[in-house]
Amino acid sequence: MDQYTHPFLAAGSHTEPWNIAGYVFVAAGVGLLAYVGVTKAAGRYRDWRDKEPDDQLLAREFGVALADPENTRLLRIAATLDPYVVEIETDTVLIRLAGIDAPAPAGPWTADEDDDRVRSAARERLADADAASRHPFIAVGTRGQTLVFIDPTQSPGAISVEGDQGAVTRLVEVLQRQSDALGHAVRFAAGSADGAQWRWTLSADGELDTGVLGVRVQTAQLPMALASRDAPAAPPATARPDSSDATETPDATETTAGTAAQPGSSTAASSTTASSTTATAPTAGSQVPASQRPTVNLLDRLETARPNQPRADATRAAAQPSPSSKALLVAQAEPQHDRDAVSAADPAAGPNTDLD
Repeated sequence: MDQYTHPFLAAGSHTEPWNIAGYVFVAAGVGLLAYVGVTKAAGRYRDWRDKEPDDQLLAREFGVALADPENTRLLRIAATLDPYVVEIETDTVLIRLAGIDAPAPAGPWTADEDDDRVRSAARERLADADAASRHPFIAVGTRGQTLVFIDPTQSPGAISVEGDQGAVTRLVEVLQRQSDALGHAVRFAAGSADGAQWRWTLSADGELDTGVLGVRVQTAQLPMALASRDAPAAPPATARPDSSDATETPDATETTAGTAAQPGSSTAASSTTASSTTATAPTAGSQVPASQRPTVNLLDRLETARPNQPRADATRAAAQPSPSSKALLVAQAEPQHDRDAVSAADPAAGPNTDLD
């Protein structure tokens, strides 16, 4: 027998129909598995992308949002449905109702397809909605750009928060302060607490898992945001004086007060000119107040020969007369008092007959 016509070799030299079908089934199975794997991977990516929060609000932005009267009004509107969680988003308000007998959605609220206890409404549709007089909600944090509030009064007992002792203590103090400000009797406990039905967990990065409430929020900015909201408003800035008032020319008496100008100097001349221009001339029988008298010596006034200038101390002038002062006294004296004026200035010149 030829070695090339061996029965086994001859049987493998051609393909039976059932072998072709087997190859097809194997290829189809591999393709199906590949399709399922890619589909699951794509679904997981979409879920991660949809659940990935946006950029977190800064503490200042969070505080401004908490102090916004519009957000307070939305909380009072949500309070009419008695939810235990309120989430205020940029365009939507979402609430979560407790119990299995939640009322049917009405008005602007629509129920979620998977859970009819979750309701949402567009903010513009809540413009004319009825609102309660007050609301019981406290802020617990943010999720991206969303503000998250809870109603602590719906907890059947104390609310415990577990995690790092220091971070948990600070968070509990902030939550307890908000609850007390609203008049609630709910107690927040750091660590495990007996009888606590709401048990929350705080991670190292500030994310708070509310457990049975079904929400996760970021609490890192909460203390600073509340401090910014509760900070007293700064007083209005005082108006600055007008530039024309600020550059107003000072009074001449203030310019010359306490200044002794030298005779013949430019400073003395400018001071004397400003005084005569801005000061009011005294009337007959009136006397210029001492506070308005410029401190210029007698010799300067006599040399300028200005009759409206205040007179210096007569005693000092009489004690040390000068030729110019005597000449001025003679020129200003009345005819019948010439001799008396000259005698007062210089006794030795009194009997001189040339004056007659």
